Amino acid sequence: IGALLVSGQHRFSKGRFEWGSPRELTGIARERPQPMLLVPRPGGGVSPYLVVAVGKFGGAVQLAGLDGETVRLTGTLFYRDGQTLIEIEDGSVEPVAQSAEGELLAERS
Repeated sequence: IGALLVSGQHRFSKGRFEWGSPRELTGIARERPQPMLLVPRPGGGVSPYLVVAVGKFGGAVQLAGLDGETVRLTGTLFYRDGQTLIEIEDGSVEPVAQSAEGELLAERS
């Protein structure tokens, strides 16, 4: 019976976690449809990072009230199924000053 149960389970997706290597990122916070940080790429465009709290739980609380704002945060990257997630360190999310926001937006366009 045990072998039958195990054979019917889905395989875990292969992911990679940058354990012990936190990064500081600056980007545009989005609360919906999922909490994410849009980080400008050199040469144009943005990279979307799904935001999660410690333990890989939802990150909505960390970005609450910051939708569309430029923020700086620290977290650890996790790659899975073609997506990049950032597990935010508690208390690390902070709005970026208006002048820095203008520079960030200029880099994006």
